[in-house]
Amino acid sequence: MTVKEVHANEYAQLFTGYMESVDQTLDLREGMRSTLQPIVDFFSELSEDQGDLRYAADKWSIKEVFQHMIDTERIFVHRLFRLGRRDDTPIEWFQSRSIY
Repeated sequence: MTVKEVHANEYAQLFTGYMESVDQTLDLREGMRSTLQPIVDFFSELSEDQGDLRYAADKWSIKEVFQHMIDTERIFVHRLFRLGRRDDTPIEWFQSRSIY
């Protein structure tokens, strides 16, 4: 499946800019496979001190960004699990631009 095969009604309008900014011929499965190892390498090579770095006092540290990525992945896995079980309970949307 390529990016151009994803229809605008399949994602929140909030993500339109992101969807339009990537190569429309990108194979989504291959894109996910090819980015996994660089992400693992990046976080594996950080020292404890580097993981605590923030670019500003009120911003997340690298460790907090990583934890956010894990939490977000869990949410998406849970949603896919529910879809696979044909659970039609309404799924709440993420609060965009939330302050944590």
